[in-house]
Amino acid sequence: MGDDLDGGFDFDLNKSAPLSADIIDDSSVSSSEDIINDDGMTNADLVVGENDADLASPRAEKRKIPDAATPPSSKKKNKKNKKPPKAPTSNASLLHSASSSIATQPHPSQLAFLTASLLSSHPSAAPYPPGLLLRTPLHDTRPDRTYVDLLTSTVLGPRAGGKKRLKRWSSSSPLFLVLCLSARRATSVLKDLTPLRCPVNKLWSKNMKEAEQAAAVRRGCRAAVGTPNRVLGLVRSGGLSLAMTELVVVDCEVDGKGFNVVSLKDTAGDLGELLGMLEGKAKVTLW
Repeated sequence: MGDDLDGGFDFDLNKSAPLSADIIDDSSVSSSEDIINDDGMTNADLVVGENDADLASPRAEKRKIPDAATPPSSKKKNKKNKKPPKAPTSNASLLHSASSSIATQPHPSQLAFLTASLLSSHPSAAPYPPGLLLRTPLHDTRPDRTYVDLLTSTVLGPRAGGKKRLKRWSSSSPLFLVLCLSARRATSVLKDLTPLRCPVNKLWSKNMKEAEQAAAVRRGCRAAVGTPNRVLGLVRSGGLSLAMTELVVVDCEVDGKGFNVVSLKDTAGDLGELLGMLEGKAKVTLW
C-alpha cells in the first residue's frame, strides 16, 4: 500500500474488461442517431450549447421577455402612484379644524386658540394674558342666542346701564367693536344689531375710503363693525382709538372653506396685532 501512495493511483487500462460486441455494435449505430442512456435521455439532450445554457439558468428565467399576452408589470406605476408619508399636523390645520366650534369651547381652549393664531403670524409676540378673554354663560347656548343677547348681558347689561348707556356714549372710541371675516359677513352682523336702534360705524374697505371712515369716527362712534385690516389701518393712522373700548367681539362665523377670522391666514395677522393694541379694561370674546 505504501508503493501505491508513493506512486499515486495507478489505473491499468489493459486490465479493464473489453467491450462486448453484444453490448455495442459500432457498425449498427450511425453517427447521426441518438444513443439512449439509462436515464432515458439521448445524446442530443446531453449536448447543451451556449444559448441553451443561458436559457436553462435560473437568472434567465427572470430575464425572459413576456409575450404579448402577459400584462406589463405595474411596479413602476406603483412607485409613481405611491402616496408620500403624511406630514405632521401643522398649527394652521389645527386652527382650521377647531374654527367651527371654538365659540362654544371652554375658556382655556379659546385662549389657546387665540394664542396659537397669534404666534403663527407673529412668532415673537407675547401670549395673551388669561384675563383678556371674556366668556359668558350664553356661549354654552350660542346657536339660540343673538348678538343683542350677548351685548345686553355684558356691556349693555342692567348693571352697566342697559341700552340707554349706548345712546349716551360720546367718544371717538366705540363702546364695542365686532371684527368679522369679510365685508359680506360684517353686513350680516350689522343687520343683527338693528334691534339696538343705534348708529353703527361701518369699518370695512368696500364701504367707504379710510379717510371718510376716520372723519365719521371723529363725529362720534358708539359701536363699530369691521374687518381686521381696515380697523388696524385706522388705528395706525390715528383715525380710530380703542382706548375707551370695553368689548371686542371676534366673530367666529366660518366661510365656505371652514375658516373664520382667527384661522384664515389673510386676517389672522391683522387680528393678532389689533388685539395686542387693546388697553384699559377692554375684554375680548369669541362669538
